[in-house]
Amino acid sequence: MGELRRSGNAILRAVTEIAREFLQNDQWEKNVTSILGQLGRAARVCRVCVFANTTLENGEPAFLLRYEWIAPHTASYLVDSSRWEFGVPYRWKGNTFERWASVLGRGEVIAGPVDHLPPQEADALRQQGVRSVAAVPIFVGEKWWGFIAFDECTHPRLWTDDELDALRSASSILSSALERKRMLDQLEQHTAEMDILSQILRALNATPHVDEAFPRIVKPLRRLTQAERISITLFVENNAAFVVTSLDAPNPKLGKGTRLPIEATSAASDILNGRIHLTPDLAEETDWPAEQLLYRAGYRSRVNIPLTVQDRVYGALNFAWSYPHGFDHVSIPLLQRLADAIALAIERTHHLEREQNRRQEMESLFRTAAALTTNLELEEILEHILNYLEELTHYDSATILLVEDDHLRVQAMRGFEHPEVYMARRYPLEDPYFRRISETGEPILLEDAMADPHFENWDDHYPIRGWLAVPLVVRDKVIGYLTLESRKPGAFGEKETRLAQVFANHAAAAIENARLYRQAVRLNQELEQALQARTLLIHRISHELRTPLTLILGLAELLQSNPEVATLSEPTRQLIANLVQEARHLRHMVNQVLSLKQVEHDPLNIQPIDVRAWLEHTAQVWTPVLAQKDQRLHMDIAPDVGEVQGDRTYLQQVMDNLLDNAHKYTPPGRDIHITARREGDHVLIQVRDEGIGVPPDMLAQLFEQFYRVERKETYQNKGLGLGLALCRQIVERHGGRIWAESEGEGRGLTVSFTLPY
Repeated sequence: MGELRRSGNAILRAVTEIAREFLQNDQWEKNVTSILGQLGRAARVCRVCVFANTTLENGEPAFLLRYEWIAPHTASYLVDSSRWEFGVPYRWKGNTFERWASVLGRGEVIAGPVDHLPPQEADALRQQGVRSVAAVPIFVGEKWWGFIAFDECTHPRLWTDDELDALRSASSILSSALERKRMLDQLEQHTAEMDILSQILRALNATPHVDEAFPRIVKPLRRLTQAERISITLFVENNAAFVVTSLDAPNPKLGKGTRLPIEATSAASDILNGRIHLTPDLAEETDWPAEQLLYRAGYRSRVNIPLTVQDRVYGALNFAWSYPHGFDHVSIPLLQRLADAIALAIERTHHLEREQNRRQEMESLFRTAAALTTNLELEEILEHILNYLEELTHYDSATILLVEDDHLRVQAMRGFEHPEVYMARRYPLEDPYFRRISETGEPILLEDAMADPHFENWDDHYPIRGWLAVPLVVRDKVIGYLTLESRKPGAFGEKETRLAQVFANHAAAAIENARLYRQAVRLNQELEQALQARTLLIHRISHELRTPLTLILGLAELLQSNPEVATLSEPTRQLIANLVQEARHLRHMVNQVLSLKQVEHDPLNIQPIDVRAWLEHTAQVWTPVLAQKDQRLHMDIAPDVGEVQGDRTYLQQVMDNLLDNAHKYTPPGRDIHITARREGDHVLIQVRDEGIGVPPDMLAQLFEQFYRVERKETYQNKGLGLGLALCRQIVERHGGRIWAESEGEGRGLTVSFTLPY
């Protein structure tokens, strides 16, 4: 009995050790074999396997071997030909171990000699050389993730309750590590995607032409998709053909400038209808000329994303891979957002080209009207148009109607007694005059509208005599029309028609500009929201970690303070001390994340602060800390520094963060300096070290959230890169500024900040 209890205690000690490993190391997967080895040796088994649930292509549930450890001295007991293969999915249904899915999925343990298992299961395990097994389920959140199996190969072992409880504890620790890894991987992927999206948007906004921006966006696109071929194809000849306008690929087939008829590709129908086209394996579509060319060039899979703006398809953004299903690991919605941004850039390019031609043609006669296109607020644009038209045509009333979905709606009007009544109305697209304008694209001029049956029911308005309607056209599509009305018959003629058409053309362009502007604003807002969501996600993760972390730290500290700990061996006491230390460090990082939000919103407790007394007190606190690395602290405080107004708690946090960085990145035996002097209406405080320094091109980024200078000298110093970002928030809230200076690597770093008097 004592031996069995010692076995359970040994497993618990191993669990404590791996808990410390998981807490202090986000890269625990690199050492997972060693970690499983600790468990295996403590449990006195010959093999430890971790299996993860997965799904086959047909949707069937399956499982696969994710991690494995085999005891060297017992490897000969295992039969290689019957062992599980890494990464190979085994379906649950119809499998020898199908029963395990229901048992483990309920959270129950399967344990005991294989002779106690159903015959098929026992035979399968015996073929592998297994004599006894303990399979413990792993749950991540509420979801059954997989299971961890402990195999004994030397004798038919019976597992005690203490041992099974210890194995369940190991499963719980592994569950926490997997959940943490999942959140960190998700955060890292989301951050990387947002950074790439930001790079691409900046490149597109930097030039009016997509062809010029394409070389700059290819690299982030390739990093995002791992595609070997990236191209943009645009439709020409009223969508009868497509041309490769931009390309980045090692193989020249289907190269830039290639023109093919629309029926040459299987993707045409989907793209023209605004749908994404996925080709899992080009080998199955070689009947199409375009697909055959790609297949011969060595590509096996492809995705085509339509470039669409307001239901108009310009072409497609295309990716190809040299292996089937290359797009499986790619976020298709993210690619669609990128395609939308490129489509807007193409639309902007086409629009700018059209506007340039219009301005050149009409500048001498209609310079004022052309200036309307510089305004991006739709309501203001329409008001300007009606104002200018009133001056030139002397109408009594005017209306601008635009197509919205399946109806016409009044967007602006002038000269009506109750405009709100008309603005609220919806007019059918079947209106005979709008249908005629849409079909012909030509103005309609009536000398006396009262003679037309269409105007018989206009009793709530003055009698319309002269009436003129001109189309608002964008890309050969009528998006609405402008009407002018007069009480006088024959009030409008050729001159008024020409002027109205000119203003209608500018109105259409300005309306399109405003729509594009709103789309660009919305896209930028989505990007900003995505970046804010990233920060919020990090904050929420930190907030969610704080409660379990506090519990872990409290239990660890309680364990450390237990008098019985003194009776344990020195290595065991050190393990407990390490657990407490690493949990405190993790709590410090979580608190830093939460402090960013707190500093942003909490009111400052402003009080007079004696700068000299404050800094001398700081030096007294930090001198013994620095002495641990044989570092010396030097003070140089000018006699006239006086007092500043500030929040002592937050400003102390600034000094503590700066000195902590100087301490961590300065080698033993070097000096750290604090200086303070008056500069005009500010006090200048500096912390200078003689440490590893920072390359000049990285100085500006030091104060960004989550930024760290990644060098081999910094790997041993763990952190989130929030200390200096927090310093900047605090200093700027006090009306000061903060910056860093360094002459380069190995030349130390000086961080300076100012505070107003």
